[in-house]
Amino acid sequence: IAVAAGDWHTCAIDVGGDVWCWGMNNCGQLGAGDHDTLENRPSPFRVEGLPPCITLAAGEYHTCAVTIEGQVWCWGENRRGQLGDGTTNASEKPVRVKKLPKVTDLFTTSYGACARTTGGAVFCWGDVSGFEMTPRPVPAEVMKNAEGLWAQGNVVCAGTRGGEHQWWGSNHEGLIAPHTDAPRATIETPQVVPQLAGAIEIAPGRDGMCFLLESGEVRCRGTGFEGLLGNNTASSVLEITERDSVAVEGISDAVAIGRGGNRACAMRKNGEVLCWGSQWGDDPDTRRRTKPFEVPGLDNVESIAAGRGATCVVRRDGTVWCWGRGAEGQMGRGDRLTNSKPRQVPGVAGVEEITMSTFTVCARGGGNTWCWGSAGREPIFTAQDGRALSPVSVSTDVFDKVSATNLGSK
Repeated sequence: IAVAAGDWHTCAIDVGGDVWCWGMNNCGQLGAGDHDTLENRPSPFRVEGLPPCITLAAGEYHTCAVTIEGQVWCWGENRRGQLGDGTTNASEKPVRVKKLPKVTDLFTTSYGACARTTGGAVFCWGDVSGFEMTPRPVPAEVMKNAEGLWAQGNVVCAGTRGGEHQWWGSNHEGLIAPHTDAPRATIETPQVVPQLAGAIEIAPGRDGMCFLLESGEVRCRGTGFEGLLGNNTASSVLEITERDSVAVEGISDAVAIGRGGNRACAMRKNGEVLCWGSQWGDDPDTRRRTKPFEVPGLDNVESIAAGRGATCVVRRDGTVWCWGRGAEGQMGRGDRLTNSKPRQVPGVAGVEEITMSTFTVCARGGGNTWCWGSAGREPIFTAQDGRALSPVSVSTDVFDKVSATNLGSK
């Protein structure tokens, strides 16, 4: 099973290759087809008309999936051509992306998508950067001989067979390539960006970004609001204060990073977690951290994910621990309390992977998937106050119940 979370919706693939979606459906991003008129769904709904799928990705208001044959199908919003079907018409049903060879990797940006083919070529469609004025409804080849593909926010990166990383997408406020003539320009052609040489992961935000280097060092640029640069400085306003990146203090052995809201975190090689920026808690002296501090009570961490105001990790024993803002149920502990320190999420075990969107958390492991929180404006499940305050088992309880409902309605 695979899980992908957009801004306001979530989709998953079950062991049989079927795709299920739930959450907000204002643009048809759930793929419900003729079964409703853009009705929001608090429980998973099976997307019909798809061949068996192996992976999927979710943009802001669209969803795409890769079939076992390497085809790509998309559905939802399409004003910027993000469905890749040659039109700009939204679709509540999956449509096949046109003129695309067999695909191995797929990533979405907010309003676009990119895929790497079995031959190593990368094709993109829609509005990858978020700033393009002309829709691109048909995939266009942007580079050859890519070894890997990765995207987050409105930035795309591909590794080459020569060991370089090439970047393209949004250059909002010059945050990818800071010294360009037009700092808000879109970088349309993949290029090696000297300022990001050696970067293997980026964590973008609205007004800044942090990136992890192969050396284990973490660097940030953009706003210094609430200490987000991690260099022992802070700004009281959300504005660009550093176009050139600065080193985050005291980190030389990071293996993963995450950024959500006004907080950033890094996971070290030894399984410890360091965070900086705005922290949730009752102590005004520790709410703003201008340089990294070790998160208390955490060790043996395997992976980290960040949402808006909340952070969750998976430990080597398969347990999930979360801290931060819990107003939407992100802590998964049956309440809406804010936790200043990590607390274990009860009811989940053997977790191998965790995914966070704005207010939704999903964890996967051992053939099971659990989700909790909220899809922002709509509940992810029928639960107290329209939120899943505790983990709900998606792959067992919900898939079985919804499958029976769908079959009965045909």
